[in-house]
Amino acid sequence: MKRLAATLSVLILCSCGGGIPAPTTISVAISPSSTTTLDQGQSLSFTATLSGDSGGQGVRWTATGPGCLGDSCGTFSGVTATKATYTAPPTLASSITVTVIATSVAQTSQSASATVMAGPAPSVLTTNLPAATPGQPYAASLQGAGGAAPLNWSIASGTLPTGLLMNSAGQFYGTPTSTSITNTTSTFTVKVTDTSGAPAGPVSAQQSLSITVIGVLTVTTAALPNGRVGIAYSAGIETSGGVIPLSWSLVPTAVCGTAGGTIPPGLVLQGTNTEAGEITGTPTAAGTYFFTLTVLDSSSPRQCRNQPLEITINPAGPLTIVTTSLLDGTVGVPYNGALVASGGAPPVSWSLTGGALPAGLNLNPSTGAITGIPTGTPGLSSFSVTATDSSSSQHVQSLFLTINSAAAACSSTGHESALTGQYAFSLSGFNETGFLTAVGAFIADGTGKITAGEVDTNGVLGAQTGSILPTTTSSTVASSSYSVGPDNRGCATIATSFGTFTTRFALGSIGAVNPGVAGKGRIIEFDNPNVGAYLATGQILQQTPSVFASVLTGSFVFRTIGWDSALNGGRDVCVGILGMNAGIIGNLQEDCNDASIITNPSGGTGTYTTFDPYGRGTATLQVGVTTSNSIFYLVSSSQFLMVNTDPVVAISGEADLQSVPPGGFNSGSLSGNLVFYLSGVSGAGSGADVSVNLANVVGGNSVNITSYEDHVGAWVGVGTPPTVSLTCNYTVGSNGLVTLTGTNCGAHPPVLYLTAPNTGIMVDSAVGVDTGFLDPQAPGTFSNASVSGTFTAGLPEVVSQNIGSVSVGLITLDGAGHMGGVSDYTSMTSQASNQTITDTYSVKADGTFSVGSSGSSVVGIIIDGTRFVRIDNVTQPYPIPIEGAK
Repeated sequence: MKRLAATLSVLILCSCGGGIPAPTTISVAISPSSTTTLDQGQSLSFTATLSGDSGGQGVRWTATGPGCLGDSCGTFSGVTATKATYTAPPTLASSITVTVIATSVAQTSQSASATVMAGPAPSVLTTNLPAATPGQPYAASLQGAGGAAPLNWSIASGTLPTGLLMNSAGQFYGTPTSTSITNTTSTFTVKVTDTSGAPAGPVSAQQSLSITVIGVLTVTTAALPNGRVGIAYSAGIETSGGVIPLSWSLVPTAVCGTAGGTIPPGLVLQGTNTEAGEITGTPTAAGTYFFTLTVLDSSSPRQCRNQPLEITINPAGPLTIVTTSLLDGTVGVPYNGALVASGGAPPVSWSLTGGALPAGLNLNPSTGAITGIPTGTPGLSSFSVTATDSSSSQHVQSLFLTINSAAAACSSTGHESALTGQYAFSLSGFNETGFLTAVGAFIADGTGKITAGEVDTNGVLGAQTGSILPTTTSSTVASSSYSVGPDNRGCATIATSFGTFTTRFALGSIGAVNPGVAGKGRIIEFDNPNVGAYLATGQILQQTPSVFASVLTGSFVFRTIGWDSALNGGRDVCVGILGMNAGIIGNLQEDCNDASIITNPSGGTGTYTTFDPYGRGTATLQVGVTTSNSIFYLVSSSQFLMVNTDPVVAISGEADLQSVPPGGFNSGSLSGNLVFYLSGVSGAGSGADVSVNLANVVGGNSVNITSYEDHVGAWVGVGTPPTVSLTCNYTVGSNGLVTLTGTNCGAHPPVLYLTAPNTGIMVDSAVGVDTGFLDPQAPGTFSNASVSGTFTAGLPEVVSQNIGSVSVGLITLDGAGHMGGVSDYTSMTSQASNQTITDTYSVKADGTFSVGSSGSSVVGIIIDGTRFVRIDNVTQPYPIPIEGAK
């Protein structure tokens, strides 16, 4: 034991003087050592410096960080004992912080690290910039994502609107200096560049953008038409530029300042959240009224303009009851009628001063409405009404009202879905008192219910506007409804505040827009037969409501037909063109025949309002000292129906957008074979005159015409069949006006306005006022096989209550000379539904054809495989044109 202890002591004492040396500590440094920012996929080289690594074993490279693991933190390449290239992940959804570590291989407790910030490449998030308002400070900022901050912005190409700048922070500033009344758009490309520290350098991204400078808000209406006390007034105030909707006011605003004055009593400024302002109402006091309107648009900041205007209201004419007739009623069916007066000093009161109304009906003394449910024996009631104004002036009007027995139930049912959606319609014709026209729009639900609508009328009822009364189950309220049979023929009751229209119709163009739904149709009034029956015809046209918020643009060709109770006291037809754009009407040119008084007004200007949900808008047109007012019902952006609201002259019609060839119309706009027809009354007013015509353009501004004319039931001309051969020279204006001249061109050659090459409308200068359509005839040789299938057929117009009858229906041609079909007809003495048509037809090579029952060798002309025109009632005083169309 003593020897072991001595030995240990010796060992301990010896250790302090020599033995194994202690190990050396390795130190590690990394370069770059400061934080570096990289974009995804970028690389950065690192170098490790070691001291004390006597074995030269170097370092091991790793990357780690919160939210990533392994290669998701990045990868290394070109690895040596002291160097490596780090590459950030190729795709990153968001930024990550990565620690790059160099760890000594020989002494793993020794390491050094550096921080890398890696993130997505820069991108531009902004895809749209707000519009700028002229003269107002503009501010907007670009938004970017990703990239090594900070981001720097610049304009890579294009230019900013004049007056605007952008700084490197992506902020737009300045004040646009545009003076244009239309919107101007500047397109440019912005570039965002980051500050990546990678050797590859910064990364950029680009985005194409634009800034629209809103047109300078400008009131384009500088003058308003005159009005008259007691006469309905409507005038639009139009603008250019700005952002709709607009708000109009007579009250001063903090933005615009001065406004005010007085508009004529009885008138109201309509203009909250609209596209245009409108002043409407019935003036109650004469004078000239000065005022200043303020209009604010919806831009941000809002533009504001003041516009001084004036309206002169002329004194009222004498108090006059303009209602000279009332629509029929039916026993047990709620009745609505309305009396209208013009002139005098409002308000007007009404009284029954002679005779008696039909049992169950009453006269409202304040409104002139005649309402109730007829309860007595069917028949005619004669009575007198008196209108009294505030000055005690009076006017007495004798009237009669026919109450019919209940009509037979409509047998056309079961296919109501064929009439689904929104439709414009027209009805024009005559009753025992004179001309009456109605134009409106209704919504059909596809099950037989009419849910809403509007209608305007003029003529013997006076100018009136009313809502269509919807379908109801109440037995005490007038209501509207319809039904359609499997063959697309049907019935409709259109009830309004001023009367009820009972109709029959035939639908066509099934599926043209919507599967199984009618695109158009023909319609007639179907009153019970009596001396006061309203004989009228018209059309049904499917509307495109999506265009109601649009602005009509272009040149429109129009035709109006009506009656002038003054001047020459007869038939009044106008054809012409007018330009429409952004609420402004201009470039008017028309030719009118008012019972042989020919006028050619041109240069008129006017305004029109925006359109309501039924496509209804108002228009005012000034031609010289004459102001005319009209109602439009849009069918589409290229077609509308119209009716005027002026007293004395009552007219309605249609307008269609011109398809103008490049450079305008010229003599080449007429070519080949053409078909046209004309209809009117006889010079003596004892019958009608109808002609169907073949025209061949032979070049050299010359056209040969073969006319088949039925005058008061007798054919005009020589030969078999009797024809009239004409040769006319023609000129074509660039606006589509065609004039015919020549020694063998007839006594009253028509004037034409082209809607497209070889297509147009016309009116002649004869006292009977003949008017009609021009269409190109399909080329080739015709035969019975050229026309086959089912056609809707009806009258394009009624020229007199004495016409005999009006009808609407379907005609089926089998292509082999056999004609069938079914129709509804009505007259003053009889009517029938579901009348079977059985006949024959024979087509000649030139497209003319005969019908077996007519006894005439030519009664019509084929236009093409989908249309024809023929003369019916060929031996009657009132022959009528019949149009057939698929």
